[in-house]
Amino acid sequence: MSKMWFASMLISALFLSLIPATASAEPVKSNGMVMVDGKTLSIAEPTFVENGRFIVPYHRVIDRIGDKISWDGQKKKVTVKKDSNVIVMTIDSDKVIVNGMEMKFSTPIRLIGNRTYGPLDSLAGLLNLSFEEDQDMTMMNLQTSGAPTLNVLGVQEGDVLQGDKVTVAVEAFNHALKDFRTNTQPVPGQGHIHLWLDADANDPLASTKQFLAEPVTFSNLPAGDHTLTVQLVGNDHATIQPEVKQVIHFTTTAGRESTQQPNLSVTGPKEGTVLTGSDVTVNMDVQNFKLVDFRTHMTLVAGEGHIHLWLDQDVSDVSVAAKVFENSYTYKNVPPGEHTLTMQLVGNDHMPVQPEVKRVVHFTTMSPSAPTPAPTPAPTPAPPSNDYGYPYPY
Repeated sequence: MSKMWFASMLISALFLSLIPATASAEPVKSNGMVMVDGKTLSIAEPTFVENGRFIVPYHRVIDRIGDKISWDGQKKKVTVKKDSNVIVMTIDSDKVIVNGMEMKFSTPIRLIGNRTYGPLDSLAGLLNLSFEEDQDMTMMNLQTSGAPTLNVLGVQEGDVLQGDKVTVAVEAFNHALKDFRTNTQPVPGQGHIHLWLDADANDPLASTKQFLAEPVTFSNLPAGDHTLTVQLVGNDHATIQPEVKQVIHFTTTAGRESTQQPNLSVTGPKEGTVLTGSDVTVNMDVQNFKLVDFRTHMTLVAGEGHIHLWLDQDVSDVSVAAKVFENSYTYKNVPPGEHTLTMQLVGNDHMPVQPEVKRVVHFTTMSPSAPTPAPTPAPTPAPPSNDYGYPYPY
């Protein structure tokens, strides 16, 4: 089983033997089975595999876990509400709005047979579900959690941001966000969010307080290193127990001309992921930087280049790095155990871009266990009646 948040992709290729990725594959119908909390998820519609991703009708998953979903046919938008979070997806778009913050899927949301389809692992990440799949994509497992958690969007550990502001959004799960101005008495499972930027995280008075599904922007930041601390608290501003907190270190560089600073985001594998099998893949999202084939682009050009990847290798040795100019690749025959993946943006001359843009991810691989017999699918429930007719897209 390979456990991940959002979709995963990676590569192992030598400098002179790198083969570019092929064009996007067409969706192929799948007989894969989805389990939610150990029970078979009944899916009447067909499912697909596309570019190594398991594609499902989203409403089946959302209905099972009890979240709310609505459809705007005029704007072709799907809105999902989970706890205090609002997620908006648009048909035929890879952009997803999470609590007012624009994110990006590796595969666009689409309408198939009057249903909204998208990658299962991406949906799991949005809804705070743990996700596991076997190597052949015959069994996908989703697991819900009742524990309060949070997820910070808009800035990652080690990011280098251009300009003098940072905008973040926070997803809070299993913790109902309430207006602290009118909800002042402690109630289990209720509260809001405290955010500190370069401030004493032990002082509630120094925090920015958030209870709305919208971004928070910190402006007029001096160039340099910064620390963002985000924490779930109760109505009385006291830290909930067990503590739910995330600390992110990032850097800003001032200057209007620097708004196009390159950046590299890793959507998979996530830090601490446990993967089953010997194939390891990763998704790398590059912003403000053009990926080009280093074999045909050898002259140094500002704003273009490729990616170097090292898997359990000496990162100071460029000759052993995989040279990547696509977002999607795979390492083969990775042995079981703990691994360190390092990725870095470099120019056409193979030199790191400045300021340095590097990401490091630690993950574990393990040998696959014996296949689990597929349970008998539950009977498909009768379609509910409603005022809109059925089925309708959602």
